[in-house]
Amino acid sequence: MNRFTSTIGLLVLAGRLAGFAAEPLDQWLWRNPLPNGNEPMAVTYANGLFVAVGGALAASADGTNWVSRNLGPVYGVGVNYAILGTAWGNGLWVGVGLGNQLGGAGDFPVLWTSPDLITWTPQALPVGNAENPDGIVDDLFAVVYANGLFVAAGGGHDPVLQRGFGAILTSTDGVHWTQQRSGTSDNSLSEIVYGNGLFVVASGSGTILVSPDAVNWSTKASGGFGGIAVTGLAYARGLYLAVGPLGIRASTDGAAWTNRVSSLDTQAIAYGNGLFVAVSSGGQVQTSADGLKWTRRGTTGAGNLMDLSYGNGLFVAVGTGALLVSTNGLNWLNLVSAVTTTILEGAAYGQGTFVAVGFGGTILHSTDGARWSLSASTQSADLFSVAYGGGIFVATGQQGTILASTNGLDWFTATNTGTGAFLDVTYGDGQFVAVGTGGAILTATNGTAWMVQDSGLAPDLQGLAYGNGLFVAGAGAGVLTSPDGVAWTEQALNVPGAGIVGLGYGNGVFVAVGGGGLILTSTNAVDWVTNSSGTSADLYRVSYGDGTFLVTGSPGALLTSTNGSDWMLREDGTETPLYAAAFGRDTFVAVGNGGAILQSGVMPPIVARLSPTPGWTNGAFGLSLSAPLGGKWDLQASTNLLDWTTLGTLTITNSQMPFLDPGAADLRQRFYRAVSR
Repeated sequence: MNRFTSTIGLLVLAGRLAGFAAEPLDQWLWRNPLPNGNEPMAVTYANGLFVAVGGALAASADGTNWVSRNLGPVYGVGVNYAILGTAWGNGLWVGVGLGNQLGGAGDFPVLWTSPDLITWTPQALPVGNAENPDGIVDDLFAVVYANGLFVAAGGGHDPVLQRGFGAILTSTDGVHWTQQRSGTSDNSLSEIVYGNGLFVVASGSGTILVSPDAVNWSTKASGGFGGIAVTGLAYARGLYLAVGPLGIRASTDGAAWTNRVSSLDTQAIAYGNGLFVAVSSGGQVQTSADGLKWTRRGTTGAGNLMDLSYGNGLFVAVGTGALLVSTNGLNWLNLVSAVTTTILEGAAYGQGTFVAVGFGGTILHSTDGARWSLSASTQSADLFSVAYGGGIFVATGQQGTILASTNGLDWFTATNTGTGAFLDVTYGDGQFVAVGTGGAILTATNGTAWMVQDSGLAPDLQGLAYGNGLFVAGAGAGVLTSPDGVAWTEQALNVPGAGIVGLGYGNGVFVAVGGGGLILTSTNAVDWVTNSSGTSADLYRVSYGDGTFLVTGSPGALLTSTNGSDWMLREDGTETPLYAAAFGRDTFVAVGNGGAILQSGVMPPIVARLSPTPGWTNGAFGLSLSAPLGGKWDLQASTNLLDWTTLGTLTITNSQMPFLDPGAADLRQRFYRAVSR
């Protein structure tokens, strides 16, 4: 008779902390550059906040400390946004701009509302009015709140009469909108200002419209604007001011405009603290006390400035690589910070450290995925890939360069063939394998002593993964497979037009990706199945972690899958191509153009259960482990809860994995735990 008392304990040593609710893979935070890597195109001050918008949104109460906000899939995943204007009124933020469905045809206007700049709701656009009963709004460029009204401006077309028109929409609550009669065929209305009882609208073609109520509009184009863009409007001290390539012009009534108050090409204008300030696309600054006599103040040191606003004692200007602040319009500080702005091509995680590599020999490291620092690199060659294994990081790149590091911070040149490029590297079965141009393959067990292997092919090898006892490399329209990294066999994909760019492995499945949204899967790297990605965008790399595949690609193409077959487009809040990703510390980190580093929300807790199996099997005590597919777990036992012995390792391939412990029969009691690897 067995007197064994079973005490079952489950310890998830790789347990997950609570993070972003529900969908952490739709919650991506900018880590570099800061406050975000999407070029800001407009800035507004309202409700005690500066709000900078463009491909994303950042907000600040003091103009110095900015928080980047991911708008999320307001109009569905796979939609890129260009937010061109925001306004605050009646307890609500209203945003307008353009959207583009990944792989779709053309842009479409977007208009949405938020009480807090966090939760956004799309609002319906009206169709038609008395002037254009079939008029469809195509673009929205600007919005303002004044005199109890939201007023938005843009362009549209009448599909019946086949003509364009200037689109002007009004709303008292930001939710219900009415299309007004603009009286102009100019469909590039892009600037709005309110002052002295008048709304003034200007266009990219020099049209000026005025209205006392935003309903009845009249065209006022005197002053020589015809055909020349107006890029900014302001009202202060009894003057309407318009800026553009011809300089600055002034008007007291919005109708008659003086010629060339200033002739310097000007992009944006604002008034605050008794001073008019204007900035140009070349970073030039002008100031004026009265709006009529202007003084050139030199340059901000930044490049193309797109917009300017004033609030809380500060002027804030935004543009390409610029988020500038000034208290006096003369001295400016650029708040944009970046560890690097070079292209990042590869990412890996190991030893508690994330590593990213890129052009010019750039290598970065981070212990949490949020704060990044430059690592010491011995090369200036572009780096394309990085992998971790056996206590070593290995990075590969141009000119046959292979670098190695034991900590991700200090790097040395492991080998340099001087020609070609190694495009990908991976680790498996105790060794590194690197592949590249001209069919090149190298192997190393320690990351430093590399041996040349014969692929038998001349085409470039791109994409590399290890799993199920096989190394698999992409070879154009086919793949190479090898059990040891030395002897390679060519396998045909039999998929017309396929060209593999990236490969990954997880959950018993190889995943291959390429141009045009290509996704292929295989369990043996011989028989491949085409899967629908839901996008026609180019896909670059496959990473795997916590039971999830993550595919990175061209702007807006970020996909996830738990099985490699069913894919979901994710909203990453960026217009930047992302070239690679890595999983570690319960989060994904993705890298790409312009030094972009984005970090996902924290992945949810692992759901796992260790249970006893009723009865004994041939004198052995039975256990059953349920955990996410693809994971590896060590089954450990103890008699005192202090000293633990590993009994075996389980790879989760079924919903319940059985395990027998024959050693339990002679024990009075035994404790068990499962430890995630």
